[in-house]
Amino acid sequence: MNTKNYLSTFFVYISLFFTVASVSGVLAFSGQYAPVLAVAVLLLMGGLWLIYSYPYLTVVVFMFSSILKSAPIISNYVPDYGVLSDITVLSSLLVYTAIAIRLVRIPAEFGIKFRHEKGVFITFTIFVLVLLISSAFPSATSNGVDKVFRFVFLSSLSIYGTYFLVTSTRSMNQLMLAVLVISSLFAIFSRPDESVYNRFTAAGNNSIVVGRLAGIALIIFMGWFLPHVKKYKYLLGVGVGLLLGVPLIGSGSRGVVIALLCSIFASICVYHYVFGSGKLLIRLTLAIIVAGFLFPGISLILLKIVPDESIERISQLLTLGDAFAANARSELFSEALDVILYDLSLIGRGAGSFERLGILSIYGEVYQYPHNLLLEISFEQGVLGLLCFLILAILIFKEAMQMLFKICLIQSDNPHYSLKHEIEYYKWSTLTLITLLIFLFLNALVSGDLNANRWLLLTCGVSMVTNIQFQAAFTKMIDGKYLLARISHKTSLSLKQARF
Repeated sequence: MNTKNYLSTFFVYISLFFTVASVSGVLAFSGQYAPVLAVAVLLLMGGLWLIYSYPYLTVVVFMFSSILKSAPIISNYVPDYGVLSDITVLSSLLVYTAIAIRLVRIPAEFGIKFRHEKGVFITFTIFVLVLLISSAFPSATSNGVDKVFRFVFLSSLSIYGTYFLVTSTRSMNQLMLAVLVISSLFAIFSRPDESVYNRFTAAGNNSIVVGRLAGIALIIFMGWFLPHVKKYKYLLGVGVGLLLGVPLIGSGSRGVVIALLCSIFASICVYHYVFGSGKLLIRLTLAIIVAGFLFPGISLILLKIVPDESIERISQLLTLGDAFAANARSELFSEALDVILYDLSLIGRGAGSFERLGILSIYGEVYQYPHNLLLEISFEQGVLGLLCFLILAILIFKEAMQMLFKICLIQSDNPHYSLKHEIEYYKWSTLTLITLLIFLFLNALVSGDLNANRWLLLTCGVSMVTNIQFQAAFTKMIDGKYLLARISHKTSLSLKQARF
């Protein structure tokens, strides 16, 4: 171990020692929370081990902390110490520390990665600046300012943490596996809640969160891991599909189901367009036929497990009966769009200004956002904020599509298929990321606000890292150098030209 590694290790232990000491001191002086003190020390020491051994998994801890902090065991038993009681803030310190250590140990890495993703970084930075400016408007509300600062200092870690801490395919696979396992457990162990129309909820979170996590787990398993399974692939796929399908339907989240179906259809179209193969479509058709034969038995199981209210809500998708009026989404969209088109603003109306419209929910509460990410940004950050966000999304999606075209060209230029394992890995991982991007983007159009869509930012970060790893993997190979050099001029053309 060289001097720099010794210094970085010393920095980890010292920083976390003082963190543990500070939190322990606060709890000790309270004199009445000895069990909480013990748990806090254990968790922070666990964080120390995580930072040093698996720094990229701190991002996973951060992503699920915002979900777990609503759990009754935390909300009811953790004393209120302000920021010290917010496990999202505490877990973000793990990510910040891991990033700082990474940059101290390998300072040149930031410059290398910046050159690879310069357009994305600049666009995202401008978007963050627009958000900060909107928080300084006189019309900005306290909730809006809090939302902006949480996005800048917390939600942005979803993309920055992934980008700086995931440095190999091994760490990438472990991160995706952690997301898959935790999301699956969260969804599978959800239960009907009679206080919320008897729909599936979990850990104090609403049914939309359950449905979204079930959809994320389903896409990751079916796209990232299942194609590489050699034995009992289809049996495993059906089993996991049923396990995750129950909480997905049981959540009664119609927007999630629509987004999932549309994203799967879109990814199949992308696969067929890029690779010119109908295998995926044929397999899906066979799966639907098999599911048709099994449907009577499956439906009996679902009717026993899934609440009637959830099945009724999902059935509205087929009958188009009161599909949006039930949760007033159409009213929110209409009100926001009318104001935006009536007074088109370049820099918006200020963070949190949507709640000043005073639209009331059925519970008598004022809606703070329109449940549509594009309308929310357009309303509060104006045309400039919307353009930055759309450019960011287009850049990420374009990179993923270009990677698929490169893989297609490498296959055609490599008749012996000597790079089969590497090509298959990047083909399915990229297709999975495209599916996730579409799924989470569509879901953001009907649910949540800026900070509720951290999974979309995480997927953007994973997509950027996968693109860099793809470039590095094939430039390290003699054959790969030739192939990438040969097709580099093609990928600078339009996507359709790049295919040929």
